[in-house]
Amino acid sequence: MTLVDALPHRHPQPDEHAAWREIGRAHLWSAEPDRALEVLAPLHRVRPWDREIQHLMLEALFALGRTEADFAWTLEPVVLRLEPATLGRFHEALSRNQGPATLLDLLLAALEEGYPRFTARELLEALAADRRFTVRRSGLAPEAAVVACTGEWPSLGRPCSIDRAPAAG
Repeated sequence: MTLVDALPHRHPQPDEHAAWREIGRAHLWSAEPDRALEVLAPLHRVRPWDREIQHLMLEALFALGRTEADFAWTLEPVVLRLEPATLGRFHEALSRNQGPATLLDLLLAALEEGYPRFTARELLEALAADRRFTVRRSGLAPEAAVVACTGEWPSLGRPCSIDRAPAAG
């Protein structure tokens, strides 16, 4: 019997959302993504705007070999992939902020927008391979690398932010 089996089968009450979210997280850490979805799906229906719940559900779906399209979302999450449009938004953000940013700044900006479906190392490699960017590696952690638009290298500016893509419609 798992922890969820021992709990009463009912929808989470308003004061229990954090506890149920952590139960879902525990199932993910226990390599039980299907059980995580069982716990998190009702929670998503009650709190569709909660990005942490969305991100945990996405982790579970991806662990099961599925995509975000395989779930009937109440409020669909934004999933960022390393594709030309995403790299273009990083370039625009660096240009607008008039200076370089650490890779960690870029990752945090991506998290503000949605769920980054890439690791820090994958982002670093994609930026280094794109001629629009200059990357200076600093130490062993990829997050410490500093990224600028090619041809620009003033002192570190303010943290990076990415504008949301315009809504389709």
